[in-house]
Order: sequence, then C-alpha cells, then structure tokens
Amino acid sequence: MDHNIKRRSFNNTAAALIEYDAGKAARDSAWNKVEKNQDVEACEAAEKEALRKVQEAFHKDTHDINSLDHCYLADLAFMRRMTLPDLVAC
Repeated sequence: MDHNIKRRSFNNTAAALIEYDAGKAARDSAWNKVEKNQDVEACEAAEKEALRKVQEAFHKDTHDINSLDHCYLADLAFMRRMTLPDLVAC
C-alpha cells in the first residue's frame, strides 16, 4: 500500500480568496447603507456570489476528489486553512 500523500496545490482557491478579501470593503460598505429590504437582498446576493466564487475555485483545486456540491458546503474558514501555504507564497 502506498502511503505517500501528494501535496495538493490550492492556487485557484488562494487567488479567489485574495479577490474575495479585496471586495470585502465594498460589500461591508453596501451593508452599512442598507435602507430597505431590496438593499438587504442585494447585499445577501453579493455575499453569496463572492463566497460561491471561492467555493468554485476550491472545486477546481480538488475536482479529482471532491464534487462541486460538496465544495458549496465548504466555508471560508476551512478553505483558508487549506490554502494557507499558498496564500503565504502569493
């Protein structure tokens, strides 16, 4: 039995997290300007789309062992932990 574990690269996820973080101030600003239900819905949609981009990048990095549906269950904290070596290298 082969017990060698191949180091996996999370370059796509790391890049998506950098993009996610770069857009955080704009998303936070939009939340601070909420005045009506439509504003809340727009903010929620923006948050969901930003997270989805990271999850889809995570799927690109793990497609051989992970389904897209499972990647949609991954939260930011988990994906950050998985990509930490790649984020440090950026």
